[in-house]
Amino acid sequence: PVLTHLPEWHTRKPMLVWRGSNGPVNQHPSRRGLLDAGLLHPDLVDAKEVQNTIGALPLHFMNWTAQAQYKYAAYTQGFLGAQSWRLATLLRTGSALFMEHLQVGALHHSWFSRFLKPMIHFVPVQPDFRDVADMIEWAKTEDSAVRKIAESSKRFA
Repeated sequence: PVLTHLPEWHTRKPMLVWRGSNGPVNQHPSRRGLLDAGLLHPDLVDAKEVQNTIGALPLHFMNWTAQAQYKYAAYTQGFLGAQSWRLATLLRTGSALFMEHLQVGALHHSWFSRFLKPMIHFVPVQPDFRDVADMIEWAKTEDSAVRKIAESSKRFA
């Protein structure tokens, strides 16, 4: 998608956003961790599972423009096939990306993810996102450094 009219950094919500599916049987621990963080820390994490509904937009759907209203966005392991475009789009939103720092070459990675560097292009978090609330609090206190990470990832994309 083409992203235009992105908000200025200082106008964005100081929260982390994530929308996605967790599969039929909660098959991704990282996604389950994000959803749990949204329940435990609704003031820091806006994470919702998008569910299909008949004849309407999926429940909890949020377009890219709405997601770009947040300072922080999460990228997780997911279903193969959609990951390259999803990661590339997240990098272009101007939000700081919070991403699992996993072994390069893992199946879910996009072809270009091996070039992404922690604390330059993304904020690394634990694979199950158990530290995401602490990392968001850190990001809020280090706003200028995290803004540079967001700008660097946008330039990368």
